[in-house]
Amino acid sequence: MNENYELTELEIDEISLVDRGANPGAKMTLLKRDVPTETQDEVITKQLHELQAEQAVIIEKFDLQNLMLQAEELWPHLVGTPMTKATILKHINSAEEQARVTVHQFFKAANAALAQRLVSQGTSASPQDESEEFLLQRMVSDYALEKNVTLPVAKKRLIEENKKAASLFKRILSQEK
Repeated sequence: MNENYELTELEIDEISLVDRGANPGAKMTLLKRDVPTETQDEVITKQLHELQAEQAVIIEKFDLQNLMLQAEELWPHLVGTPMTKATILKHINSAEEQARVTVHQFFKAANAALAQRLVSQGTSASPQDESEEFLLQRMVSDYALEKNVTLPVAKKRLIEENKKAASLFKRILSQEK
C-alpha cells in the first residue's frame, strides 16, 4: 500500500535531522521565506540600473578630464579655466562637420595670435609662465570641479587648506595695495 499523503496546516515545534528515519519512504520539503517585496529579477534589474548610472557618471567625469586636457593642449594661451575650455570643446565636437572644422580653426588662430602677441610684448608665450592670479584661479577651478562646489566656496576652502594657494593669495593682495 503505497499511498501518498500531504499534511497541511500543521504547527511544527521541532525538526530533527537523523541518519535513518522511522519511515524511509517519507519525504519532506521545508521552506520558510519572508514575503518578498521585489522578485529576484526586479532586484537584479534595479542593481544593474544603479551600476549603469554609476558607470555613466564615471565615464562622464573621465570624458570631461580628457576634454580639459585636450582643450589646454589646443588653446594654452586663451584665457579661461580648463572647465570652461572643455565645455566649449564639448559643444564644438557635437556640432556638424563643417561648423566643427570652422570653429576649431577660429580658436586655433585666436590662440596663435595671442601667443604671437605675448612674444611681441616680451612676455613668454609658454603656459608655464603664468601670472600668480592665473595660477590661483586655475587651482580654484580645479578644486571646484573636484569637490563639486562653487568657485567662491572653492577659493575660501582652498586658501584655508592649501599653503601654496594661501601664499599666492597673500602675494596677490600685497601687489594690489
